[in-house]
Amino acid sequence: MVQSKIPQARIAINRECRKRCIYCTPLGEAGSRQNSCSEISPEQIEAVTRALVERGVSTAKLTGGDPVWRPELTEIIWKLKNIPGLKEIEVVTKAPLRHLVRDLYKAGLTGVTISLDSLQRDRVQKITGVDCQKDCLDSIISSRELGLPVTMNMVVMRGINDDEIPKMIEFTSPLGVTLKLLDVIRLPGNEAFWRRHFLPLGEICAELQHISVSMELETHPGGIGHPMRLYYLESGALVLVKDATAGAWYSDICSACKLFPCHDAITALWVTPDGKIKQCLTRDDDYVNLLGLIEEKAPAERLEEAIQRILDTYRNARFIKCPWTHLLPHTAIQPERDIVVGTAVV
Repeated sequence: MVQSKIPQARIAINRECRKRCIYCTPLGEAGSRQNSCSEISPEQIEAVTRALVERGVSTAKLTGGDPVWRPELTEIIWKLKNIPGLKEIEVVTKAPLRHLVRDLYKAGLTGVTISLDSLQRDRVQKITGVDCQKDCLDSIISSRELGLPVTMNMVVMRGINDDEIPKMIEFTSPLGVTLKLLDVIRLPGNEAFWRRHFLPLGEICAELQHISVSMELETHPGGIGHPMRLYYLESGALVLVKDATAGAWYSDICSACKLFPCHDAITALWVTPDGKIKQCLTRDDDYVNLLGLIEEKAPAERLEEAIQRILDTYRNARFIKCPWTHLLPHTAIQPERDIVVGTAVV
């Protein structure tokens, strides 16, 4: 497993989502509500991404909001595809993709992540606030028909959808879709929801171990983020488990943070819809105006210093196993066995 500590870029290309998922942060990954200016152009997205790729970033995930509602999505992917060194361009969505996916594929899309937390239409509507189950299913099927790798995200919530995991495996297996299980993340303002519905995925891992042929360890690009277990099941299904209790990477921006210890820690470079960089999904005080530096044609040394300062956050990060154990609901248990990340046991 590569530990370059050069993270993926998660580029929020818009603020519009049209869903209000019960576990989500306000505006998704688009940033704070105080960022009220218009979204940057495809050319500006290309410029910001190019600056990051030239310093070692090789994976871009387009998020939002929801990127499907950005009219220039195909154009944006086409522009990013022509950046030397950018190896992966993925769309993360909960919106209808079927009418777009062929054009996105031709433009250079290399993968799709579609969030679907239930196969039951009424449950999906209760979770998202929108009747979108059929749209998500159609998006998954149409993407696979083109041969695109598809990951289906499922946030596992105790008492809401945790009974559906076997059905989810049955659904994804014949399609060649990777089912990714995620636990509920504790965020500012959702303490009561988290305590009520958090299910430690170590419980699920113990069950998957019995029906798996093998298990591999995966991380986000660069080795930053939660170590994730990828199970190859006897049925041929692939199940990837992002278990927050396995630990995460924390750095200098975490040490004095009022939210420490949080679940997500640092996992990616977040690019906001107005071209700023933030290293933490939940904080609103750590922005670096990368687009501003590019637009004002800042000296090369100043731009280099700004980007390297950002990347140093990841280079200097250290792995910590679940520093928030004392906050776990009384029903939670720890994963049953340790796994190894680099030289750290998790």
